[in-house]
Amino acid sequence: MLIISLTFIISFPVSAAGNTKMGCYPSLKEVTVGDTFNVTVWLNASETVDSWWVGQLSFNEAVLGMADVTSVSIDSFWNANNFFYNGTIDNNNGKITGIQAFINTNSTSNTTIFTVNFTAEKAGTCYIKLTEAGAYSGGPNVLNTTYNTSILIKSSGSSPPSPPPPTNQNPSANAGGPYENSVYRLITFDGSESSDSDGTITGYRWDFDNDGTYDTDWLTISTTTHTYSTVGTYTVKLQVKDDAEATATNTTTATINEQPAETFPPIATANGPYTGLTYQNISFDGSSSYDIDGTITSYIWDFGDGTTGNGINPIHIYNTSGLYNITLTVTDNDGLTTSDKTTATIELDSDRDGWSDDMEESYGTNATDPSDQLTDTDDDGVPDDDSSDGKYTGDSDDDNDGLEDQIEEMLGSNSKIKSDVKNIDDAIAGGYLVDTDGNGQYDTFYNAISSIDTKIEVTDAGTYLIDTDGDGKWNYVYEPVSGDVTLYKEKSSVGVPWVIVIAIVVAAILVIIAILFKTGYIYIENAPPTETEKNEEETD
Repeated sequence: MLIISLTFIISFPVSAAGNTKMGCYPSLKEVTVGDTFNVTVWLNASETVDSWWVGQLSFNEAVLGMADVTSVSIDSFWNANNFFYNGTIDNNNGKITGIQAFINTNSTSNTTIFTVNFTAEKAGTCYIKLTEAGAYSGGPNVLNTTYNTSILIKSSGSSPPSPPPPTNQNPSANAGGPYENSVYRLITFDGSESSDSDGTITGYRWDFDNDGTYDTDWLTISTTTHTYSTVGTYTVKLQVKDDAEATATNTTTATINEQPAETFPPIATANGPYTGLTYQNISFDGSSSYDIDGTITSYIWDFGDGTTGNGINPIHIYNTSGLYNITLTVTDNDGLTTSDKTTATIELDSDRDGWSDDMEESYGTNATDPSDQLTDTDDDGVPDDDSSDGKYTGDSDDDNDGLEDQIEEMLGSNSKIKSDVKNIDDAIAGGYLVDTDGNGQYDTFYNAISSIDTKIEVTDAGTYLIDTDGDGKWNYVYEPVSGDVTLYKEKSSVGVPWVIVIAIVVAAILVIIAILFKTGYIYIENAPPTETEKNEEETD
């Protein structure tokens, strides 16, 4: 009778995105040749996971045979309507590929996710290797590691020494190069020649001037880009890490020359810093970037979470809270590039209702119930009131009408209704028309600069007369239909035209003359006869 002893020696590297792990069980098991036994694979998810997979599980087909792969109580652990695919078994080549599951509701769990059933066929030594494992959390892969399990099979009655645990071999870093370009021109650094003899390279980070501070976070791809603004020869350092967290470094050089004559690099402006919530559209703005001797031809954004975007105003969604380093790289029509950095602070919003979990805790609302909302009258993202713990200050202008709530309370208008205040600051500095009794008609003028409030008079024509300084005299007229504000003009008395005055005077003189003539005070004497008249009389 042969007794088969299986010893699993497993390493659990931690993914850069979290502490989600995948591994095998048991660590030791004895079976007899011909018996069947199983190896279970478990997932410990430290964050919400909606799918997982194992690209390949390999074994020594000379001593083991695989029967099947089955899921183990997935529904009871994930409480969801799930899909499980048990992969493709290849006993001739000792592997199974494509084991995967899709989870319809995000969950975190520590559970057995599937079982591999083996048959012990003969004594010997074999290895089980779990590769290309991954887990998906609504975004990038949160698990990118290789897991090795060594198995010793021995005959009953003999006790050969157990093989030592496999020792991880450090990776080998290769920074490429040497590199050469001009100032402000983009250089692509390539670490793809780095390798790991017993695993995989899981991270690359670069120090472009060898000052001891790495200029990039851990990257999952082997290439990155950088520009220099000063002529010189720089030592560039690459550090890589493998799936067992072992690291290695390598250096190269970058020679930076003067830029061609009569060309100037563009100016990159990333603006920011930006703030927002998880699962929310965050808008980035590179419109302040410019090129003094040409045009900008491309805008490349590094959002700091392992993803990139392009364009002047890209939109990005973060699925995890945190502080992200943002880099905007612009390139002009001469091929010159510059970069600008800023940050994005993202707060967790578990129920995706537009309020951070931290704020909801301060205000006493349920951070996991999107229907439990904070009061925000004007939808400006600031709650109307202060939080009870004093951590957050409420909105001083709830209805966003321009007048602070305490002023409206003093005047008697409603601080929750925007329509009861009219801003006329463009015509009268600091001026507001206020409806204090809620009848839909403005009755008070308030000056936010002088803090003077006066009553408004409504004319028969429907216009508003405004006394801006409280001296009892009207200064302005407001036309509610057009919204125009004009200076008030006093009405002057209508004068009698001078022509009419002259006509009246002349008429009066003629009347007086007529009266005098009639009364005899004025008469007309007959004129003496002329010589002709005298001769005519004598002839007669």
